[in-house]
Amino acid sequence: MDLVGDIARHYLHIPIVMGAVLVYGILLHFAFFRPVRKVLDERKNRIDESSALSLKAREESLEKLELYEAKLSEARKEAARLREKARAEVSEFHASLIREVRKEIEDKSVARNAEFERSLGEAEKQMRRLAPGLAAKMAEKILDGGAPS
Repeated sequence: MDLVGDIARHYLHIPIVMGAVLVYGILLHFAFFRPVRKVLDERKNRIDESSALSLKAREESLEKLELYEAKLSEARKEAARLREKARAEVSEFHASLIREVRKEIEDKSVARNAEFERSLGEAEKQMRRLAPGLAAKMAEKILDGGAPS
């Protein structure tokens, strides 16, 4: 039994099968694995790009949020300032209105007092003018009333 001859006769198909497996492996590599790897790499790149875009969008949104919060804070401060200004203006208007009403009341009071004093003076003049006549009538009635007629 010749071992080499036995191997050559019975096992000659082993290198052929190994060569065929190698050829199929190379064909599969170029026909299947490379395109699949290419698709997987493209997918990974798109995922990475999407992730980067997502991070960029998040950073931009945070910046915009900070900007909006700053503008909102500034607007609230401005609104508070305007509210205080309006409150002061209303208070000043209220005070001026009260001053005007008080002045008008004082003017009317002075006018009424002057009218009252004038009326009092006229009434006094009229009473002084009518007093002698009334006194005479009263005296006449007293004198006539005391003596029987």
